[in-house]
Amino acid sequence: MRVRATKPKLIALHTDVSTLEFISIAVRSFYQVIPTRDPRWAMAWLGQYRDVSVFVCGRTLGHSDGLAVMESACSMRPDVLRILLTGDPAEQRALDDLERGTIQHLLEEPLLAGSLLDLVCPESVGVSASPHRVFSY
Repeated sequence: MRVRATKPKLIALHTDVSTLEFISIAVRSFYQVIPTRDPRWAMAWLGQYRDVSVFVCGRTLGHSDGLAVMESACSMRPDVLRILLTGDPAEQRALDDLERGTIQHLLEEPLLAGSLLDLVCPESVGVSASPHRVFSY
């Protein structure tokens, strides 16, 4: 009998359902994706599941701030890869947090499947990573 290895978890936090679906589809071969629009749920899952490897978060989250959520995530689980999705990759506060290590990567929206896969699944290069958008919104 073969034992099936469980996939590591990736938490995706974003207000846009289409972005959450896109992330889920892009990385489903490599991760069990936990998508949410609620920062409180994302942080609860981050604390609960020890096999979370990646936390992807949108910059603007309605009444919450993605950078503040990332600061909390960094304090709670510094071992988790933290990626911020932003419409303005030159925003000074995001760049400062990147330099401090609060976030480890910035990805510009609209998100490209190839750029996300290159960060979270280096072994996938050439599998699904492509220089174009997979889906248009």
